[in-house]
Amino acid sequence: EELDFVGITEELDLTRNAIAARLGFVPVSRFPRLNAKGSQAVLESEGAALAPLLARLTRHDAVLYERARQLFDTRHRAEALAYDDAAFETRHAAAMTGLMRGTFEGGAIRHRVGEPLLGRGFHPRDGAGLPQCAVWSGPEPTLVLYMPVVPGQALSILLWIRGYAGAEQRARLSVRIDGQRVAHRFEFAPGYAELLVCDHRPGREFVRLEVDGGETATTGQAGNGQHDPRLRGLAFDAYGWRLNRAHMS
Repeated sequence: EELDFVGITEELDLTRNAIAARLGFVPVSRFPRLNAKGSQAVLESEGAALAPLLARLTRHDAVLYERARQLFDTRHRAEALAYDDAAFETRHAAAMTGLMRGTFEGGAIRHRVGEPLLGRGFHPRDGAGLPQCAVWSGPEPTLVLYMPVVPGQALSILLWIRGYAGAEQRARLSVRIDGQRVAHRFEFAPGYAELLVCDHRPGREFVRLEVDGGETATTGQAGNGQHDPRLRGLAFDAYGWRLNRAHMS
């Protein structure tokens, strides 16, 4: 699906949050910008000399822009500021996670990253459309994923991990489910670095899984073919759950 939305350049974070509130996406308070420095650097170095010329050339644009700011403040600012995880979970989470189907594999319901991801704290897919498609967490230390579950059942929440940007991230790993710190363990999984496992009995039809590696890091040296400038945490290609029969009652 496509969406046209007129926002304000200086308010990209709020613009995105306003869109998320309307469409039912997970709120993101801050996201990286890839092209925000070019024109700003010119203005900072040549601003005084260019100001009169820019004012004359953009006098009509300034009127339009001021009206756009007024409309943004009237229509979107309050909603964007108020839209947080609690608002998403109250208004949208059950319906949005209800659209996620997953597949039953090896005794577990597995959601692959080639399918729509509901969360934040991850980079665009590596190998999109390919069997080896995976996602790196980052640039923030905390990965957030929402998924549908069976409420009231004893479950093991799962994350299939391909690897880490740095070994220290594994040692610092902490996990929260629905905002509460939970114990985690690692299990062997063929073809993976390991399988992250957390036991949990959900009280609603979805869970919010938060995996915090403490920090993110780049890898390799600049100019080296192995260099990856992205701030990354862990790589994963699937997440989901299985019944925890040892704790079922």
